[in-house]
Amino acid sequence: MDIYKKKSLVTLISSLTLFACGGSGESGTPTPLTTPEAETSLELTSTLIAPEAENSLELTSTLITPEAETSLALTSTLIAPEAENSLELTSTLITPEAETSLALTSTLTPVIKIYNEAPTFNDRSVSVNFNQPASFFLNATDTNHDHLSYRMIQQAAFGSIALNMMTEEVTYTPSDDQVISDFFIIQVSDGEISTDARFDITITDSIAPKIQLLDQSNLFSTTVPIQISFDDLIKNSSITVNGDNNDCSGSIQLSHDNFLSCVKLQKYTTPIGKTATDDYIKSITLLINSPLQNNSMYQLKFNEQIENYHGLYLERIILNYQMIMTTPIINEISASAYSNSRRWFEIYNGTGKTINLSDYNFISKGINATGNIIENHNFSLPAQLIDSDSYVIIQAQESPNSSQTSAQNSKQLIVIDDPDYAPYWSGQGYIELINSVDQSSVDLVRFGSDTQISSAPLITGKSLVRSITHQDSGNGSDWTTTHFSTPAGINDVNDCIRDDDNDGIPDCSELKNSTFAGLPLYQWGARSNQKDIFIEVDYMKSNDLGITPQKEALQKVKEAFSNRGYSVHFDTGTLYHPGADISHDDFDLSGGNSVPFTKTINFAKEAGVSSLVDYKSQHMDLRRRQIFFYMLFASSQNIDGEAGSSGLAEMNGNDSIISLGKWGLNKDTIENNNALINIQAATIMHEFGHNLGLLHGGDDGINFKPNYLSVMNYLYQLDGLASPGNNEGDRYYGHRFSGSAVCDQQSLINGPRNNVEHFLIDYSNGTGSTLDETQIDESKGLGRTFTSGIDFNCNGIIEGKIGVLEINGPTWVFENETWLEKEVVSTMHDHNDWEKVSLKFQDHWPGNAGQSRSAIVTQKKIDFMLIDTQKFIAEKTPSDAFFKRLQGE
Repeated sequence: MDIYKKKSLVTLISSLTLFACGGSGESGTPTPLTTPEAETSLELTSTLIAPEAENSLELTSTLITPEAETSLALTSTLIAPEAENSLELTSTLITPEAETSLALTSTLTPVIKIYNEAPTFNDRSVSVNFNQPASFFLNATDTNHDHLSYRMIQQAAFGSIALNMMTEEVTYTPSDDQVISDFFIIQVSDGEISTDARFDITITDSIAPKIQLLDQSNLFSTTVPIQISFDDLIKNSSITVNGDNNDCSGSIQLSHDNFLSCVKLQKYTTPIGKTATDDYIKSITLLINSPLQNNSMYQLKFNEQIENYHGLYLERIILNYQMIMTTPIINEISASAYSNSRRWFEIYNGTGKTINLSDYNFISKGINATGNIIENHNFSLPAQLIDSDSYVIIQAQESPNSSQTSAQNSKQLIVIDDPDYAPYWSGQGYIELINSVDQSSVDLVRFGSDTQISSAPLITGKSLVRSITHQDSGNGSDWTTTHFSTPAGINDVNDCIRDDDNDGIPDCSELKNSTFAGLPLYQWGARSNQKDIFIEVDYMKSNDLGITPQKEALQKVKEAFSNRGYSVHFDTGTLYHPGADISHDDFDLSGGNSVPFTKTINFAKEAGVSSLVDYKSQHMDLRRRQIFFYMLFASSQNIDGEAGSSGLAEMNGNDSIISLGKWGLNKDTIENNNALINIQAATIMHEFGHNLGLLHGGDDGINFKPNYLSVMNYLYQLDGLASPGNNEGDRYYGHRFSGSAVCDQQSLINGPRNNVEHFLIDYSNGTGSTLDETQIDESKGLGRTFTSGIDFNCNGIIEGKIGVLEINGPTWVFENETWLEKEVVSTMHDHNDWEKVSLKFQDHWPGNAGQSRSAIVTQKKIDFMLIDTQKFIAEKTPSDAFFKRLQGE
């Protein structure tokens, strides 16, 4: 008997002889079985099915008698011993016509034949992107569920193969710049039978080629060839350049006149290795066959005709670049309408290396202290390193022999230190930059009708500027006048002339993706049709909270201006936002600074007194000066450093000092915290009001006018505005009758120690009626629409007309840079501060204090580069009574 065995099927063919083993109730030796109809041997054909385990086989058989169609059912169980060559079969046969039980015992000797099928493993084609690896699974199968193993039969000729036996994943990595097809063969085996599969690799490309400049610096030289590489294999035949006729027909073009004509080029190809062919390149070298203009802007264009190996075309690209400068150049020159203007010009270092200013000097006209003008004066420059691609401003002193110090000098600003002359020019003039070693001319700019050898237009705007690319072709076309100067920064507003919202910022710099001198004003919050006010706030390092700008105080001022249509952008740097990015909510525009502490500060530098001018020069980016106001939180103006006045500010200027040191401001209690925030907010708005042209009486210097409801008024600066109709005379009583048992209630309505939200700061809207001290009417109070009256004479009764009374008492008036105490009977009027603020953002001649203004004459805005120091308004130290109230006494 043979058994043909697969893992799931065994077939058994046998001849059996049956013996009776039961039915009569007797036992003994088995006898041959006789069927009911015939005594004959029966032939049995069986099919044996193997279950999951190989040692237990179940046999179901059908027994057919040879002479009759008698069907006998036979159910057998085949038990396999440990060896497969001896099988014991025990069966029970039931006859259909009689309940005779027949016992069958057989011994089988099988011959086992095992069938094993080969694994299935098909050839495959795989597409691989150019210069990109590709991974895929092998996907071999085996019907016997055998464990499969793989091995490499033939390696790829060009790429590399990585085979992961665990995951059955293979990764093909093409060689660099490979475009040739490849193949490899892998064999799979189940341990007995193996199958080979071939994998054909085709290199494809779906991404258009791009250029890669091998060395960016090569684009900035007149002598070094231009080297260019591609990220793809490029058909050499698609690279063409311009020849002798200067036309612009090549797929690569170089031009300095917007491709009206092109520079002659010669190309050289560079081999790319083993996968390259003669028809394809990866990089080229362009040799410039004609001299380029030094310091001039060129354009390098790559056209769409450039084609890669797979027929994809390069997208057109034009690169703007500047030829490297062998020397620094003069890049911007200020306008100058007045003889005492602090003229300036800008030097740009585009040499690709650091230079020292002391290697140069310059020649221009000069003016002395008496106004005498000479045609030529040689000005030396100090030792100062200037980085490549950087700007430095060279500026005149306020006057020769002025007290300005070298501390004002910075990497962006150099003040001329000449004992006799200051540089001079008007709408016309010249500046020549000289090499101080060999006295050769480095750069010469003549403007207007000056007779020096150069050419540029008359300066009619804010300044005379080169293009944004610093073009220097040696003729007047390099220069243009601009309405907005950009000192120490890139000339990026040359074509801007509009400022429709009158905030001093060109509208073009208030648009998305724009800049002003490289400053991202739009990102910082500037918008067209919106009056933007930028204020940089520097603060001295101190544990005194009065010197540290409080976020809530800045927010309170911001809201006061917002209510009138102005957008104030404070910049305290990382004070409340330590991150590297900016934050409008945290007043971080990446510019405010923590600066060194000094006990005494003022505008002018004196013995033992530091100067705001020096702090500003050292810590504020010079590019901001045309846009930003500068506010310095300092300690004291007193020489001993003790508590003094709250601040100091320029009138119609851009600088102010907040000096609240030693005032005892703290956060120890809720009331003290309120006072800290409220006092700071009121002082900021007061001092900034002077920058905007407001005096202590609005348009006059008369202080303590009760009807002038403004934070500019000493009566309301530190105590907050009175509330008409709600004990509106409380501030007046505290000032005029301090300590009086009749009128001074001590506690103020919404005073500085009260809730921050209720403390009022504002400029006056001018709606208060006039107070005539010759005929005071107490019932009219502050002269506003809603009034509860004021007991001006403090007799305990609010009466009608009470006659002559000096309401505001002896008042201090700041005249001729000194405080004068005056007591005069006068008519006190309110003032519309907000209208004055609006006029501030119109036009003024540079140097005009802004106290007189023609309504019909168009004037120029103040140029804070030419005149950055204005007359200032000092403040009086508050009374002892105020400090007692401040401490809650």
